Amino acid sequence: MSDTGPTGATKEITPLPYPLFNFHTDNIDQAYQHIKKLQYEIVSEIVEFVDFAYFNISDPDGNIIMICTG
Repeated sequence: MSDTGPTGATKEITPLPYPLFNFHTDNIDQAYQHIKKLQYEIVSEIVEFVDFAYFNISDPDGNIIMICTG
């Protein structure tokens, strides 16, 4: 028996519209360029505040992941 539900049942997984988690970086511009080079889908450009900056990417399953300085 499986803990994923009844045998033969298909589950639909819908990615959430907000970040599931984040990765920290000390250099947001360098991180952005690295992600761009890896050809990940960038969902939002860099957003900067006085003490915090972030951008969001989409993983291959459509989940949103935040890259941030804080």
